[in-house]
Amino acid sequence: MDLHFIRFPLQLSALRAVADPLRDGLLFGTGRPLEDAVHDVLVAAGAAVTRLDDVYGTKTADLMAEFGSHRVLVEVKSANNRPPQSLPDKLLKHLNTWPGLTGTEPVDGGVLVVNYQIKLHPAQRDTKVYTDRAFADALPVPVIGSTRLFNWWRREDWDAVRHAAFGDTGVAQPPETVAPDADPKASGRPGLLSRLRR
Repeated sequence: MDLHFIRFPLQLSALRAVADPLRDGLLFGTGRPLEDAVHDVLVAAGAAVTRLDDVYGTKTADLMAEFGSHRVLVEVKSANNRPPQSLPDKLLKHLNTWPGLTGTEPVDGGVLVVNYQIKLHPAQRDTKVYTDRAFADALPVPVIGSTRLFNWWRREDWDAVRHAAFGDTGVAQPPETVAPDADPKASGRPGLLSRLRR
């Protein structure tokens, strides 16, 4: 019996076990499933990611992501319809309170990730989180739709993910060459996907 025929369904099953929760989290998730999916995409892009709720409770943003010398707070939100313009204020509040928390290191800024218009099929959603151009242009922090993160993830466009989260890092390298996540059990799923695709 050719073992290749046995391994392929097993690999396909493993790929689905990785891809389905991440896809569902980014496209339809709220709360912890959405946060987990954002976490996994950032890790797959080579960032070290800390779940801040586990450390500080709800006093700060959901995640801290680090890539090279860049460190940002990541606020993850969802909205059934168009997102309210108050969402960036939550991240700005966390950025203001961050320096006063015990044991924190300085951050370079923050990024807001939003899953919005969840009740609509992803293809029917607005292409940008905020359609009011004047408001979007005046935002003091980057705002990324989770659908965009999903599209970058499925294309393995890690440069796009890193640029959106950290700005110009000046580094283009595969995620295997950077420091792994501090919690390998929580972040190993995207690495598995990359290994199975090879």
